[in-house]
Amino acid sequence: MNLQEFQEQQQLEAYLWKLVESVLRKNGAIITGRGLTINETAKQLKIHPSTVRKLITYGKVQAFQIGSRIIIDRLSLDKYLASVQIKPSLANIGQANL
Repeated sequence: MNLQEFQEQQQLEAYLWKLVESVLRKNGAIITGRGLTINETAKQLKIHPSTVRKLITYGKVQAFQIGSRIIIDRLSLDKYLASVQIKPSLANIGQANL
């Protein structure tokens, strides 16, 4: 692939993501930047893609199917992660850090 082909591919990808985000917004998603694919989400969270699919199936994260691609809304993912974050408990106060 030469430089011109690479640049054309990058432009096409940017255009397609704008189109995807437009469709997601019309379907009620609130997007902060580019949405994530299942594999991107799995890689970022260091979990198996089937676990990401389960999160979608159980309604824990919001996702949209556009063609054959499933796009996960980043804001929805961030909200889910905040909801499962472990909070420090009072029982741990005063214990030495290991």
